[in-house]
Amino acid sequence: MTQRPLLCLDHVLAYTGASTIEAAVAGYRTAGFATLAQTVRHAPGLRNGFVGLGPEYLELLWVEDEQVFAHAGPWRQAQRRARRPFGFALRADDLESVRAAWRKRGLEVGPPTHGAPADTAGGAPAWSFLHLPPGLSPGAMCFVVQYHALDRAARGRVRAAPNGIFALAGITFVIAEPEVVAPRWRDLLAPGHPLDVARGERRLALGAHALAWRTPEAFARRYAPFAPSPELRERGGEIALVHLWSDDLDCSEEALRRAGRAPRRAAGLDGPELFVPADPQDGFAFAIAARPIADWVAWRAELTGESVSLAGEDRA
Repeated sequence: MTQRPLLCLDHVLAYTGASTIEAAVAGYRTAGFATLAQTVRHAPGLRNGFVGLGPEYLELLWVEDEQVFAHAGPWRQAQRRARRPFGFALRADDLESVRAAWRKRGLEVGPPTHGAPADTAGGAPAWSFLHLPPGLSPGAMCFVVQYHALDRAARGRVRAAPNGIFALAGITFVIAEPEVVAPRWRDLLAPGHPLDVARGERRLALGAHALAWRTPEAFARRYAPFAPSPELRERGGEIALVHLWSDDLDCSEEALRRAGRAPRRAAGLDGPELFVPADPQDGFAFAIAARPIADWVAWRAELTGESVSLAGEDRA
């Protein structure tokens, strides 16, 4: 069994323009996704909802208190106006080890910060974070999170959602110079690891996930036209797709079509994919590929050493 990677992809973030966070989450539930019942309050004035993707998730940021959010910095304001994915989190078991490894390589990363839900009174922190300076993560805001009260067994039990989707597969960035930017990410996250080059795309395997970089022209040939967000241009904004695994692509297509998401078939590198255009409220676009869930569970457990098990499909 291979050694578990130091970092893995944990969740992808976008602000939602929905009228309420309940409405934002309900839209995904209507499309057959496995949404989480809980919402969590964060500074400044946010109440966030979650879409489960196996051991990982999407985080929908919603402004609950406009007066508080009005004092947030210009970068947060730009993220909100853009209504598209602007960043992602990596998960680690030991932030100090990650920070020590980066500082040993000469990267200036500050000490961890600690936090808990904004409506939690006192108590131990629920999370700790390492925030990366913008220059270290071209194309997206990125940070590392360590959970202090994570139920690993529960999080590792994987089942297919009603739409057949069961896991996060990775992220695609659209950027003018993939040959320049992809090695920078590789050197940050997995130094010495090879980059795969195929059909104009650079791909980096990060544990059970893949990060990919494509030019706007190459992305348009395969999916649809895409341009970096003017709102986020200064510090990134090139997340174009979230890749997902489905146990039943026909089921996924039917559920998404019923919800008005207009999916269409596309030719992926490893077989057919379902391309789902960006949601107007949050900008999440998806490329969904088929894989038997039991095969994926066995593969991930063997690859990463994580405690991942099949909880069974749950299709209502």
